[in-house]
Amino acid sequence: MLRFSQTTRNSRKFSLRCTYIITPKNPENLNCKYLYYQTLILSKLLTEYSLGTATKFLTMRILNNLEIPLPPITEQRAIARILGALDDKIELNRRMNRTLEAMAQALFKSWFVDFDPVTAKAEGRAPFGMSAETAALFPAEFQVSFLGDIPCGWDTQELGELCESAIGGDWGEDKPFTSSVVVPCLRGVDLESLRDYGYCTAPNRWVGESSLAKRQMSNKDVIIAGSGMGPLGRCIWINEHLLKSFETAVVYSNFCKRLTCKEPEIAVYIDRILYNLRISGEIWNYSLGTSIPNLDISGLLKHKVVLPPRGLLVEFMKFYDKVCALLYSKESRTLSAIRDALLPKLLSGKIRLGQAERYVEDAS
Repeated sequence: MLRFSQTTRNSRKFSLRCTYIITPKNPENLNCKYLYYQTLILSKLLTEYSLGTATKFLTMRILNNLEIPLPPITEQRAIARILGALDDKIELNRRMNRTLEAMAQALFKSWFVDFDPVTAKAEGRAPFGMSAETAALFPAEFQVSFLGDIPCGWDTQELGELCESAIGGDWGEDKPFTSSVVVPCLRGVDLESLRDYGYCTAPNRWVGESSLAKRQMSNKDVIIAGSGMGPLGRCIWINEHLLKSFETAVVYSNFCKRLTCKEPEIAVYIDRILYNLRISGEIWNYSLGTSIPNLDISGLLKHKVVLPPRGLLVEFMKFYDKVCALLYSKESRTLSAIRDALLPKLLSGKIRLGQAERYVEDAS
């Protein structure tokens, strides 16, 4: 029923070396999207069938011996339609979240990097798109600093003057132990998911009650990934909307660093500073090691930044707090949970199509 073909860089259907393309032999009997959702289920089992020790791999023989349930084609299409509808809703939310993040980044860059309102006032123009009250918070001229021309009256400081490195994270244990609780444990990859999607699949870990109490986070905190070629430098501002999006308390792993700031508005500002260091690549100026780079937190805290007046930081925090309220609304997390719960039940026939459709309608 399935056709597997191994691909190389010279294949007409390009894919990575040592991967496989799966195509139905008879599309009239097997819906391709239904097959896609079946492979999601199979992927969790393939590690059990894979060969090798240090590097796991699959063979054509293993793949050709796989079996999947094959209901009538009309039922396959219905299952694909139901699951596809949930995926479409999740993707729509992700696009909205990316738009919100882009708006926050654009405003930050305009106010605190390009100094657009100050330039406008210096040229005798009213700053675009802001109230008179907000515009009054910006000066109308620049001053010279060792970071270049900055708005008059603004300061320059090291990050370490605005925040401090707090207690390290706790990766916890796989199993419960005396006086332990199970909580989601944030890793670097989870920080990126939280910023992009408003939720993450952080692993649940068992940590001591006293350890959790010492690591309670607030809106004065920024978490930054401190290890790994991919995660290094990913960051997130800890805010009440984020914390409330979890069903339990949440902790950060020992792969992350926690920066505690003097005020929430400073934490928001530092989060954007760190985010820009990562997307610009400057964060690598503060890394140690080669094969597995680690964050040089001492060096990072010496990074010099422009510091706007508190009133402007508060105004930016008010805007970004509204973004976070939408970002962490739980809708995408709920839709994802429904999709993950329906996926195995629908594909195994343990739940009827009508019942699944009602779940999707209720989530709309």
